[in-house]
Amino acid sequence: RMIPITHFEGRLVADPEIKETTTNVVTRFRLACSDNRLTAGGAWESVRQFFITVKAWDHLAKPASELSKGEQVTVKGKLETRSWTDDQGNQRSGVELNAMDILTSIVDARTGVQAPAYSDVRAQEAPF
Repeated sequence: RMIPITHFEGRLVADPEIKETTTNVVTRFRLACSDNRLTAGGAWESVRQFFITVKAWDHLAKPASELSKGEQVTVKGKLETRSWTDDQGNQRSGVELNAMDILTSIVDARTGVQAPAYSDVRAQEAPF
């Protein structure tokens, strides 16, 4: 089941994995997102942190597969709940983000350091 479009900003926890099916190509990666705040001492601290799996389909899959661990990105997409049975026969469920846009960061907000400029990765049509 899909819910409205949302945005997540975070860093990749590992290099993306690209897979081809008979009809589609998909790149999956995990994004670490945190809610940061400035302390009284002037340092940034992470208040909450969570992880979300991102799926980039078809023409978005190849550019997304070129991202790398630690890279900061903003992903716009639709959340989707998914249910499956694991190898031990247990019912599992989770939430994944089906990417519509992936934007690489040009300037790190905390350090002000300029990163290499990349073009926006835009999905024209998602298969969901």
